[in-house]
Amino acid sequence: MPSVVSDSAADPPAVGDDVLSHYQVLDKLGEGGMGVLYRARDNRLERTVAIKMLRPDTEGEESIRWRFVQEARAASALNHPNIVTIYEIDRQAGPGGADFIVMEYIDGQPISKVIAGRRLDAIEALGYALPVASALAAAHAAGIVHRDVKPANVMVTDSGQVKVLDFGLAKLQSPPAEVDVGTGGGNTVTTGPRTTDGMILGTPAYMSPEQAQGQPVDARSDVFSLGAMLYVMLAGRRPFLGDNQVALLSAILRDHPPTLRSLRADLPKDLEALVHRCLEKDREKRPSAQELSAELAAIQRRLLHPVTGLGAALRRKAVAVPLVLVLIAAMVGAVFAWRRVTEERWARQTVMPQIARLAVDFEGAAKAFRLAREIEPIVGDDPRFQELFRQVTWLTTLETDPPGVAVSYKDYLTPKAPWQPLGRTPLKDQPVPASQLRWRFEKDGYEPAEAVFAGLWPPSMTLVRKGAAPSGMVRVPAGAPSVVKVKPVKTEPFWLDRYEVTNAEYKKFVDGGGYRRPDLWKHAFLLEGRTLSREQALARLVDTTWRPGPAN
Repeated sequence: MPSVVSDSAADPPAVGDDVLSHYQVLDKLGEGGMGVLYRARDNRLERTVAIKMLRPDTEGEESIRWRFVQEARAASALNHPNIVTIYEIDRQAGPGGADFIVMEYIDGQPISKVIAGRRLDAIEALGYALPVASALAAAHAAGIVHRDVKPANVMVTDSGQVKVLDFGLAKLQSPPAEVDVGTGGGNTVTTGPRTTDGMILGTPAYMSPEQAQGQPVDARSDVFSLGAMLYVMLAGRRPFLGDNQVALLSAILRDHPPTLRSLRADLPKDLEALVHRCLEKDREKRPSAQELSAELAAIQRRLLHPVTGLGAALRRKAVAVPLVLVLIAAMVGAVFAWRRVTEERWARQTVMPQIARLAVDFEGAAKAFRLAREIEPIVGDDPRFQELFRQVTWLTTLETDPPGVAVSYKDYLTPKAPWQPLGRTPLKDQPVPASQLRWRFEKDGYEPAEAVFAGLWPPSMTLVRKGAAPSGMVRVPAGAPSVVKVKPVKTEPFWLDRYEVTNAEYKKFVDGGGYRRPDLWKHAFLLEGRTLSREQALARLVDTTWRPGPAN
């Protein structure tokens, strides 16, 4: 395959038979104001990726290139299941080569297509908005403001996972000092490496008032944009309208959008109030992304587990007092029976269908398992429930050295979730979610251990006494791990650094004579079929400055 090399940045990659570095370009996915997006094949890791290249007509505009690199830096600084993963940034080979970003390939469609021409019910809209709020909360905690939150920048995978894209306008806490301003066409206006008062960045339909005025923005600007996006999902129209960009920006600064319940009366009042809080002109009155995420989650829980009948009546003072008196006087037994029927109806009609939907997705198994555990006391003898429970459950048997170790676990995809206790070893046929899990092992007098195993659960685990582990290292148990297309290799237990070796640590090893210590070289040196002495081998193992070891 010919490499994509050109004397001019105006030559975009061909599709099908060209490569960028070790990526084979498969097809073009689309383009925006700053970049062109391709689907490609990573020939090294054998996976599909997305490659974003600077548009040929932007080459030479240093501010555009800076924004492009800014996107990679902003997104790569984040590790969140609802934020697209950046693999690397590189530059096209040859004179005048263009920069490109290699990122996770999202097989799905933007929310702008999901909501095109229709309104979403509250539960569906919350299912999209809540992951975005969670992603923004993580970005804000890392000091990153997205500044272009809109439906086109949020993807929904075929499995239903939500991913936030395009940090091309993201603002980091420490931007470069130089000022070099460039302006792009279309609805999105971009600027150079430093933002100053009066510059407008973002997409007008979803801009906050402070963005529309060119004022400095902070995390609450993203909250306004998400509020506008949620308004569109629920109302089927934008909160602010205008025949042109000037009229639209004026409406954002001046007008108050119609209340959501005036457009559709079926929406919950607390959801309507939350959306309008996000759209407050005064940023001080808006919730933070973390607060927004928590409130959206609470509304979602209430809608998925509705309080009906007696519970709803008790919330109204006019009904509560006489109803409670009647129940206390004559219907205590009936209340318990009624509550049992209500709980069973909720479990069968609301929760069990939700478990069935989650059970088809490996990533949803952990949540489905938690819901099944919640309703097991209510419908545990129902054959349909038992079949669902089997679909989302694995039985694990586990032994440890020493025995009596407290074992807990949590879903791999939610590392901040609380640990769920499983019991003390030895354990036999204990139900756990049918999903990839994180495991934790604890016992007094021993170092606690956390692990993720190549298999679905650990068959055994050996703990190390406190103080016996080398500093900064963890014990890897013996085994024969199997990786696809690679023959299993049996290993004895060994110690491994908890973190990667730093440059400073490597330099200390070299300066301390690590390459000259014979006790560290336990294997023969082979070169083209012949054995070299240690001295002959080390004479060849030098960098360009003739120092021991490779230079980079």
